[in-house]
Amino acid sequence: MFEQVLQRLSASLLAHLPVSADPAADDLLQPANDTLADGWGPDHNSADQSLVLHDCVALKLERRCTRQAHRSILHAVVAKYPNGPMTCRTIEHAPAKLNLALSVGPLDEACGMHPICSWMVTVDFMDDLHISQLEEGSISRYAIDWHADAPVPVEVDWKLTDDLAVQAHLALERYTGRQLPIQLRMEKRIPVGAGLGGGSSDAAAMLRGCNRLFDLNLDEPTLQHIARAIGSDVPFLVSGGSAIVGGFGEKITNVRMPSQVAVLILPEEAPCPTAAVYGHFDALRGEGLLASAVEEAVQGGRLFNDLAEPAMTEVPTLRALAKEVAGIAERDVHVSGSGSTLFVVCDTPLEAGAIAAAIRDRVGVAAIPAKSAAIERGLVESID
Repeated sequence: MFEQVLQRLSASLLAHLPVSADPAADDLLQPANDTLADGWGPDHNSADQSLVLHDCVALKLERRCTRQAHRSILHAVVAKYPNGPMTCRTIEHAPAKLNLALSVGPLDEACGMHPICSWMVTVDFMDDLHISQLEEGSISRYAIDWHADAPVPVEVDWKLTDDLAVQAHLALERYTGRQLPIQLRMEKRIPVGAGLGGGSSDAAAMLRGCNRLFDLNLDEPTLQHIARAIGSDVPFLVSGGSAIVGGFGEKITNVRMPSQVAVLILPEEAPCPTAAVYGHFDALRGEGLLASAVEEAVQGGRLFNDLAEPAMTEVPTLRALAKEVAGIAERDVHVSGSGSTLFVVCDTPLEAGAIAAAIRDRVGVAAIPAKSAAIERGLVESID
């Protein structure tokens, strides 16, 4: 019953929320309240109704986006008024990844992708996924928002079906041939379009979390197989750590975990669209895939990224920022993935903290010390 009311409330708000106008709360409360009054159910009192309504409307007015209406309603309900009993839950951490070395090969016309060879590591800067198992037959619901300490929060303006964590959940249901009803509350810290693999890591965390919640007992190679269809970084992020990743993300060879600490520099409002960056890479026609250079980096050689120049071509302000940061840190500045995150490698946490503080004070951008870290497995907790 509540699921049906929720859907009707969503439709009601969508119908009464103009795209470009700035409606007052009263314009939305009445139609939504009429919908609730028609079938909320005996287990929720009027105070509950009022709180949910005001939460939904406040989010609508804040975001002013019709596309957000259903997500915002779900977010309010997921946060305060879960529907029906939940049997168990887990918190999965989805860490960012850094490309300490990245070599890119020419476009493979057959599949439309570029082969890579990269030394990837996960770091202790992460999103949190609160995943609860719902009773059989329940409808899964998802809420995505920014954590209170997220350094660069932006509008959550993508469709839920485009979110990689949601896609991972649906892919797991298809693979197992069964419904896996969950409630997801995801709190993001990793910026969008930053080259840190945030969405991919969320997808990997979803696979790990659901595998445990539902006792699927899928081994790591199986999860990585499912992950390949979601994104090229997802298979590595199923297990994380430190590895040389090759091919189209399917070849993973674990290597030593580096001991250094990196300072992540996160420019605001400067995402690097991956497709555009690879387009610039194709125009430059580089040397081709150099796996040996990646292996040398792992052994203490030079860090590099074939996509650094293409990223700076796509976002020219990134080049100026890298130059400014290099002057402060007195160290080489690198690009992670396809950008826009820059990072500086430091020898100690104390040094990283000092450099991060100097960058924040003198440049005015987010700078966060982050050390390499293995993925911590979430614990499943029963709910009485």
